[in-house]
Amino acid sequence: MAPVVACADERKEFVSPDGQLRALVVPAGKGTSEAREGRIEIYKTGGKLLASKDYISADGSHGWIVYIAAWTPDSNFFMYNMYSSGGHQPWHVPVDFFSRKDNKILSLDKYVGAVTDLNFEVVAPDFVKVIVQKATGANTEIRVSLSMLTTNTGPGGAKTACSAPDSRQLAAWREFLLSESAKLKAEIQKKINYSTDMFIAYPEEGATETQLGHNLSNLFFVAFDLNIIRPIAGAKTPKRVSEGISDTDAIKAIDDVKLSQKYVEEQLTRINAELCRGWHAELAMEEIKLKTSRKFWDHELHSLIESFKRY
Repeated sequence: MAPVVACADERKEFVSPDGQLRALVVPAGKGTSEAREGRIEIYKTGGKLLASKDYISADGSHGWIVYIAAWTPDSNFFMYNMYSSGGHQPWHVPVDFFSRKDNKILSLDKYVGAVTDLNFEVVAPDFVKVIVQKATGANTEIRVSLSMLTTNTGPGGAKTACSAPDSRQLAAWREFLLSESAKLKAEIQKKINYSTDMFIAYPEEGATETQLGHNLSNLFFVAFDLNIIRPIAGAKTPKRVSEGISDTDAIKAIDDVKLSQKYVEEQLTRINAELCRGWHAELAMEEIKLKTSRKFWDHELHSLIESFKRY
C-alpha cells in the first residue's frame, strides 16, 4: 500500500484495508494554507476513539506537520512521518505509528534511531522501509517488521530491526546492482534503436544503492515488456495485450493476471520475512524482481481492462 501525502489545510481520512478502523489527520494548529500542524485520531468504524496525539505548538513553529501516511496491508499499524513546522532540524523526519494491538501511538525513532528521509515504503504484511542515521553519521536503509518490533522489545531495548547489509556487503551489493544493470542494458540495446539511458532515473556515479535499485527495476520492467526475460508470474504466465489476444482470451488473461498478482504478493511476503532474518544480496535481488513484476502485472491488468473500453 503506497503512502499518501497527508499535509494539507483539510482533514484527511485513511481507512484500514480491512475496513474496521479509520485514521484521521486533522489540521488543528497554525500554518499556511497548504499545510498546518495537526492531530492524529484513530477510530473504530463505529465511532469509538482508540488513540490520538497532538503535534501542535502555541506559536505554530515548534510543532509537526504530517507529511505522508499509510496503513500496513494487514491493517495492524498506521504509519506516518512529519516535518517541523518551523523548519527546525530539517535532516530529521520523525516517524510515529499506531499499534492496533496496543491501542497506542508509538515512535519508530525510539526503536530504530533518527529517520532522515521523507519517503518510506510499506510492504505486506507489516514491513516498513526507512532511511536512518547510524552512529557514524552515515544514512542507511533498514526494513522493520512492526509486529516483531513491538513484540520483542521496547524502545531502546535489544535489536529488533530487520537485518541490514554491513559496509562490506553494501559495497558488494553496489557492484552487483551495477553489474546486473549493465547486463540488462546490453540486452535491451539489442532490441531498440535508442539509448537505454532514458530508462536510468539516477546517474550511476554518486547514486545511492537505493537509487541504483530503482534504476535496475526500470530496466527489469523494460526487459519484461520486450520479452527479454519473463516477469515472475507463478505457475502460469498470462497472455498479454501485446500478443494480440481475442476478447475471450483477454477475459481469461485478466483472471490469470490476478492470480499472478496474488502469487507475487505471497512471494514478497516470504522474501521480506527472510530478509528480516538475514540480509543476502540474492534475496534483495529477488525482491527487486518481484516488486517490478508486481508493477508490470498492475500495468498489464490496466491494459487488458482498457482494451475492452475500445468496443
